[in-house]
Amino acid sequence: GPSADGFETYGVTGVALISFILLAIPGSLFIMDKSVSKADYAQMEQVVQAAADAGCRVLSRYGIGIDNIDVATATRNGIVVTRVPDYCLDEVADHALALLLALARGVGEGTHVVRAGEWRVPREVFRLRGRRLALVGVGQIGRRLAERAAPLGLVTVGFDPYLADWPAGVELGGALEEAVAE
Repeated sequence: GPSADGFETYGVTGVALISFILLAIPGSLFIMDKSVSKADYAQMEQVVQAAADAGCRVLSRYGIGIDNIDVATATRNGIVVTRVPDYCLDEVADHALALLLALARGVGEGTHVVRAGEWRVPREVFRLRGRRLALVGVGQIGRRLAERAAPLGLVTVGFDPYLADWPAGVELGGALEEAVAE
C-alpha cells in the first residue's frame, strides 16, 4: 500500500508479474523479493523500461547483489537502484558452519544408517581442532564464518584476489591452489 512519501510498495516474484504490476501502478516503488533466473534476466531490460515508462522511481532488492537487475537501463531512465548490503550475512555464515559440522561428524550418513535400523558409526568421524578451513572469498560472509570457526580450533586460510583489507585470524592463501591445499 502507499507509504508516507506516496510510493506504492509491492513485493513481486516473477517477470510477468513484475511487468503487470509496474504497468498498473504509476510512480511505484519496485521491490524485488526473489532472485531472477537467467532466463528471466534476458527480459529484465524490457521490464525495467516498462517500469520507467510507468513512472517507477526506485527499484530496490532486499538482498546483497544487484547482478539480477539491469542497472544500466534503470540508470538511463532515472530509476534509483538500491539493495540491502547486509541481508542474511549472519544467517548464511551460521548455515555454512552448520553444514560444516554436520559433514565433519557424519550427521547425514548417521541419520540414514539409524533410519535403516542399524546402530553403528557410519564412518570415521574426526576432531575439527587443528584442521584447515579454506575460504574461497573472504568478504562479509567469509569473515563471519571465520569468526565462528575460530573457537572450534579450525585454522582458517583464505583466498580472495579482490580483498585489500585482510581480516585478522585468516591466513592469506597467495593462490587458490595454496588456500585449498591439504
